[in-house]
Amino acid sequence: MRALTRGMVVAVCVLGLARAADRAKPRIIDGIQVATSTFPTVGIFTDAANSFTCTGTLIAGKFVLTAAHCVVNETTGALEVGNTQARFKLGAATFSSVKVTPHPTYKGDQSQEVEGAIDLAVIELSQTVPSVTPSPLFRSTPTVGTLLTLVGFGELGTGATGANGQVPPSGFVVMGQTPIDIVTNTFVKWNFENKQPPNKESNTAPGDSGGPQFADVGGTLTLVSVCSGGVKANASFGDLSYNTRVDIAAGWIDTIVSGGTLPPAAPAINSALTASGQQGVAFSYSITATNSPTGFTASGLPSGLSLNTGSGVISGMPTVAGSFNVTIVATNVIGSDSKTLALTLAPGAAPPAPVITSPLTATATQGLPFGYTITATNTPSSFLAINLPAGLSLNGQTGVISGASTQAGVISVQVSASNAGGTGTKTLVLNIAANAPIFVSPPGAAPNPVVVGQPVTLTANATGAVEYAWSFGDGTADVGASVNHVYSPAKVYVATVTATNNVNIPTTASVTLTVAPIAGGGPDSTVLIGEFDSDGDGFSDNLEIALQTNPQDAASSPVSGKPLSAPLATTSFKATKRRTVTIQGTLHVPANFSPALKLAATDVGGLTRRFELSARGSGRNGRDAFTLTVKAKKRIVSEQDAKFKLVMNNVPEDITQNSLIMVVIGGIVFLKK
Repeated sequence: MRALTRGMVVAVCVLGLARAADRAKPRIIDGIQVATSTFPTVGIFTDAANSFTCTGTLIAGKFVLTAAHCVVNETTGALEVGNTQARFKLGAATFSSVKVTPHPTYKGDQSQEVEGAIDLAVIELSQTVPSVTPSPLFRSTPTVGTLLTLVGFGELGTGATGANGQVPPSGFVVMGQTPIDIVTNTFVKWNFENKQPPNKESNTAPGDSGGPQFADVGGTLTLVSVCSGGVKANASFGDLSYNTRVDIAAGWIDTIVSGGTLPPAAPAINSALTASGQQGVAFSYSITATNSPTGFTASGLPSGLSLNTGSGVISGMPTVAGSFNVTIVATNVIGSDSKTLALTLAPGAAPPAPVITSPLTATATQGLPFGYTITATNTPSSFLAINLPAGLSLNGQTGVISGASTQAGVISVQVSASNAGGTGTKTLVLNIAANAPIFVSPPGAAPNPVVVGQPVTLTANATGAVEYAWSFGDGTADVGASVNHVYSPAKVYVATVTATNNVNIPTTASVTLTVAPIAGGGPDSTVLIGEFDSDGDGFSDNLEIALQTNPQDAASSPVSGKPLSAPLATTSFKATKRRTVTIQGTLHVPANFSPALKLAATDVGGLTRRFELSARGSGRNGRDAFTLTVKAKKRIVSEQDAKFKLVMNNVPEDITQNSLIMVVIGGIVFLKK
């Protein structure tokens, strides 16, 4: 092992070349030689006899930071360089010491690379160094990957061969760079690897002991760590160098520099390591320790307890019961002591159930933000609200009800607060003012009824509405207070409009439109027989449209007189080029029935046609050659059965003998399936 320092293969931290036998320390390997003026705060640290070589850094006007292993006996750990025996050579000047203070945690060789053993020493000089600005200390935790600048007066060498016993000539110092690979509680470390430029690394070597590793912080070289040692004696490739962090000893350094009184050692906790209390009952415990602790920490405290980090008092009212292992720590500028406090908390008596104290009425406006907080006595741990209107929600931990209600009206909400002792419940009455748009009048449609293919204008007017969305009832939609639409095929449609205001509250209304076929037959007279019956007279709206009666008025019906049932009918097909279907049967017609000017409608396989009958009961739709003949007298004077025959030419190919046949003559409906 290389004692306490290693890094760039240029100088291995060595306590002194004359004393290398017992203090072989690091030096910079694979570094470069630069003038000492490049690093004006870095100098050679030795003793009055110049019996060894270490490196030190000026950190205050007359204070130098170096490694503790440079000043103590490595076997006994006792101070070996007397208070007035140290020398610090900075440029051409040499300064004597008046006080040498190694960190009390460092005990010689047994402390090498030991966590918690701080290998630092502060040297107080007999006078202030003139015209040199001291190097600032890095006071945060270093991070892996930070590029360090290594500086030292130790042995030279290369990574391949290691330290070669030579040192920089007078007026020169060796520097190199390497990134941090490892950060521990006490050290920064790096692995010395054989890398090519521009990533070439350096290492510390004997003679670099106590030397600085700087990081560039805002353009200022800041002292991160001090050279302590490495695992390979010659600091060649493969070495692992360890260097003591200065941030962990900043308080100790500051106390010395400011002339303060140092405690003799780190604190030793001497307070009892067991304590007990009860859930819900005030608790107090004081961490005490020797050697004037300056701060305390405690981790693993149960809920309800907290620590005063200055006094070390743990206090509060625990909210839970059980056994807890609490880690307590006392710290001073020398170090810290950690112990485990076994804390037992017995279950407390159940508290009284909460009593709700918040107001039991509240007002809100539909669609606008609302807030209400459930409050109660006896420290509730949870809250509940039942029957909240849509848009409002409860935070069960805080009791806050918030949101924007989409409902209006008077709504009763059951609110409750609970703790370990029970639940308190009250009824909150919410008065939510309506804020939805109001239709000034029902939506309009003009003209209505309307003929297939004729534009119809639909209008809506609602107070407070900023948007109107229409659904025309035929699968299409549009937006606007006034919209135009063309319907097809003929049937009854229900158009729905939704009016929405600026807080997104909707109101819906509808208008019913009757769409009639074009008069005179032809393809535009085609209607579909549907099942919707607006006026409840037993005849579908589409059928009434075909017969030109009002589908929304039960008094306007295609049936007059005695309702008659449909007789049986037969159908036959002829395998001819022109497809023909003949339907014949017996019609039971009422008295005084005259076919003249009567409308007839036929439906075959869902295809409907209408036409007008002659006085003798014959009618024709010329385009499709549909003919219907009712064999009866010119005027039927009494209720009777009359023969009928329906011949349909050019019937669509998908018509079969099982198709539904519907014949309507003057309001008399005949069905055949």
